[in-house]
Amino acid sequence: MVGHRVSLMVLQAGAIEMASTDPPKVRLLAEQVQQAGRRALEELRQVVGLLRTEEDRQPAPLAPQPTLADLEDLLAGATNAGLVVVVDRRGAPRPLDPTVERAAYRVVQEALTNAGKHAPGAAVTITLDYRPAELAVAVVNRRPTRPVAAMPSGGHGLVGLRERVRAVGGDLHAEPRLDGGFAVQAVLPV
Repeated sequence: MVGHRVSLMVLQAGAIEMASTDPPKVRLLAEQVQQAGRRALEELRQVVGLLRTEEDRQPAPLAPQPTLADLEDLLAGATNAGLVVVVDRRGAPRPLDPTVERAAYRVVQEALTNAGKHAPGAAVTITLDYRPAELAVAVVNRRPTRPVAAMPSGGHGLVGLRERVRAVGGDLHAEPRLDGGFAVQAVLPV
């Protein structure tokens, strides 16, 4: 989560640079960078709280983990950072087990983070397909339309995501597309 917020801040800073001739947009983007920074600091404090030794540990506040109900906020942040995102909902959306919803949210979050890093300017399509016994999540970005900026990466996002999806009994595929884009697809049992 912290990595996503910091990546979002870097993307928003790039958007500020591009919007430098539009002061109202610069102010809006700067506010968003500040909000993302505050959230990243809160999350980092939680992680550090978990790493403290038992004698100096105080209970770390645990924020609720995001689910599909929080998807609109995530999409707004991605859009404000310059991504063009389209969501396609198929089937009958319904409440699902919270662990499945959290996994689905993280699939979208990680894929959007990667699209922002590796495919700036590319259109991104998110498909949420509510099937009778599973939720299929696909996030597909086209190839970048702007130069890719060098951004640090831990390189563990998709590995961790694959583990999270497997933990709920699902399957994850992430691979480049022939058109120069990238696809992240998960099937989660419900």
